[in-house]
Amino acid sequence: MKSRYIFILIALLYTSFAFAQKALFDKFADMDNVQSVYISKAMFQMMPNIETNGLNLMNMKGKVECLQILNTENKEKADMMRKEFSSLINKQHEELMRVKDGKTNATFYAKQKGDLISELIMLANTERGFSVIQLLGNFTLKDIQDITSAVGK
Repeated sequence: MKSRYIFILIALLYTSFAFAQKALFDKFADMDNVQSVYISKAMFQMMPNIETNGLNLMNMKGKVECLQILNTENKEKADMMRKEFSSLINKQHEELMRVKDGKTNATFYAKQKGDLISELIMLANTERGFSVIQLLGNFTLKDIQDITSAVGK
């Protein structure tokens, strides 16, 4: 009986964590001096040919739940976003890559179960501000490689 309660508690914590992420994106998306983009699964389904700047997103159709992007160059908002989004990264996230280009530092994380990735998130500190990109769904690293394989060709 105790194990059942523990399982329910873990499920509730996991669910509240997902709601916390959505609430955090919603919180910052409505603020002044914060640029936001939200693309839903339905929008991804409606796009007949999703290709831009050499990125072919067709193989992601049906695999993406949503794409969310937040960006600010306001120092106060950037500090708040950096603190709050960094606290969302936990032991379920695996660091995939760090990129430093000039005064921009970006870190990519994935939440993965087996071969499927349920969340890909990028946190980027720039000289002027902070950006976060989150891709939710069920896709593989191969899907991500296929998207970026056309870049530079």
